Amino acid sequence: MKLNVTFFTLLSILSSVIGVSGEEPAATAPSTNQTPVVAAPSIPAMPTPSPTTKKAKALAEKQALLKAEYDLREEELKSELTDLLLDKQRLDAEMGLAEARRKKEMAQQKALAEALGLKAKMAESELKVELSERRAEKETISMSIALREARNKEAALEAREEIARIKLDMEKKSVLHDQGLQELQTQHKALVAQNLLQTEKNRTALAELAAQNERLTIELTHAQKLQEKKVQELTTEIALLALQNSKALQEQARRENEHTASMTSLQHELAEVQSAMTLRETRDAYRRTVDRDIIYQASPFNDGVLTISDRRIALNDVIMEGTADFVTERIHYFNNQSAKDPIFIVIDRSPGGSVMEGYRIIKAMEASKAPIHVVVKSFAASMAATIATAAEHSYAYPNAILLHHQPSSISWGNLTQQDEQMEIFKEWARRLHATIAEKMGLSMDEFYTLMYEKNSDGDWQEFADEAQKLRWIGHIVTEIREEGIVKEPTDKAPEPVWWFSKQNQTPPDPKNNYVLLPRLKPFDFYFVYNPEGQYRWAQ
Repeated sequence: MKLNVTFFTLLSILSSVIGVSGEEPAATAPSTNQTPVVAAPSIPAMPTPSPTTKKAKALAEKQALLKAEYDLREEELKSELTDLLLDKQRLDAEMGLAEARRKKEMAQQKALAEALGLKAKMAESELKVELSERRAEKETISMSIALREARNKEAALEAREEIARIKLDMEKKSVLHDQGLQELQTQHKALVAQNLLQTEKNRTALAELAAQNERLTIELTHAQKLQEKKVQELTTEIALLALQNSKALQEQARRENEHTASMTSLQHELAEVQSAMTLRETRDAYRRTVDRDIIYQASPFNDGVLTISDRRIALNDVIMEGTADFVTERIHYFNNQSAKDPIFIVIDRSPGGSVMEGYRIIKAMEASKAPIHVVVKSFAASMAATIATAAEHSYAYPNAILLHHQPSSISWGNLTQQDEQMEIFKEWARRLHATIAEKMGLSMDEFYTLMYEKNSDGDWQEFADEAQKLRWIGHIVTEIREEGIVKEPTDKAPEPVWWFSKQNQTPPDPKNNYVLLPRLKPFDFYFVYNPEGQYRWAQ
């Protein structure tokens, strides 16, 4: 609309200009037809142009100027129209977005209102159920009280009956006691009479015993005389035997002296041999022992070389009940020995294990005044990898493997019990992995997402030189020096199990005889030259 108004304004101005020039139609008609002549090269040579030519020239210049203004204004109006269209599209988009947001908010509010209504209905239902349960419980308690009162009344009645029965029993016992007393008195009189009769019998028997005693006394005197004669004979025989025994003792003493002298000589020779053997064993033991002091370095890692002292704790195999006691007691011992010399926890190979045992080890590491250095030589997974990553000072061979994953467990019980166990399990995961995720500069969710991006099972394993980039391990070592091994090892190298179907066949037949190699630990492989299939291993 604004463009049309401007255009008509320009046309009116142009018409007014043309109307002014039309005052002399006879003179202007020819000059209008001869407009190209005005631009000819002969014009500058004219000394005095005519008024008509001047008007035509002014009109042409004014017309050109108006056309230029018109074109410029048209371009400006086009630009403004384009901006207005863009503003309209933007406003339409914003209005559509606002309308969508309004609809979404209304839907959310509606859903929330429905959810709140559902919750209110559920709460009302639960209150009704609880009210009915309370009423039933009240009725049950009332019935229980009534039953208990009835039982109390029955018990009181039974108690009264029992008291009456006891009184009756006591009266019966009293009567029986009187009857027994009379019977005992009658028996006492009978016993007195029997006692008198027995006294007479005893007197007769005593007279008979006195006569028998006199006879035995005479026989005893005769026997004593015979006994004295035998004693004299035995005394003579004993004296003779004592003389013979004295001679035998002298002979035995002589022989014992000779034996003692011989034993003394043998013992002297044996002592010399034992002394020589002890000296030889001492020399051998000395040769099998490193005779130098261990230097405890405050910085044991230099130029890729890690020096491990005898302040060393082995952490291998499954971390189970008792592992925390084994490790933490040694941490406390080494701290009590020295609070500044480093302590080394060396993991040759460990698949991890108990969360509680591993957490105790981590807390003992954090509380240690002496610096703790954790070393991974082959493989550390799960809880063992968590211990290594949580350590302030950690080291690994470049080809050692570290593995992190989410904790795993089995839960039992109803849904509520399993939910409770799951909450505890999640809290354990947070307490264990929060430090690792923070060390990597990640959140827990990002850490777990990367686990499953690296491996479909969530077992994120890395060689140590890559794990160092993830901040799972502090330093990569090219050489480890174990200065704590100061005695010659005496254990035997492991041997495979031989299986033979034909013991006497030589050389071994690969079809029937083979070497069974043990099962490998995780992430390990056999690298064996085995062209005849002589070596086999459990899959």
